Amino acid sequence: MPRGPVIILLIVIALGSVVYFAIPMLKRSFLGNSLQTRVKILAAEDDPNCQSPKGDEKIPKTVLDLEIYFPMGAAPENIEALNVTDDSNQQIEVFWSPVEKEDLPDQALTRWHVREAYFPIGFRQGTLREKTKDLTYFKVPQVPFNVTTPQNQ
Repeated sequence: MPRGPVIILLIVIALGSVVYFAIPMLKRSFLGNSLQTRVKILAAEDDPNCQSPKGDEKIPKTVLDLEIYFPMGAAPENIEALNVTDDSNQQIEVFWSPVEKEDLPDQALTRWHVREAYFPIGFRQGTLREKTKDLTYFKVPQVPFNVTTPQNQ
């Protein structure tokens, strides 16, 4: 086999690898996380006595206090546009409390603070989605996490 086509093929493979791996890594290092959605869990606890949305019974839930950071201009209109799927790609029923929204122009981010998001009891990881688009994968730290108990106040 002639050496010329082999050398060209190796150069194309090397350039393809650089484009596929190195450029996204360099983008993240220079631009930070401003181009990606991310979830920051501030507190998490399992609550066995949550009221159901209809208020007629108590349902155990995992309650999260979380922040969602969107690239500036990429946040949906409202929290109802978001959904969560588990590792088997099944949609999880989540009840969101009202959102506090804040633009952070110096970081090119929009921050949403959700003080109470009610997940099924035992929820520990999943994918935050907007309609059919995956935004980010997140994991809940060991529960309880960063929760102020009466004896610690």
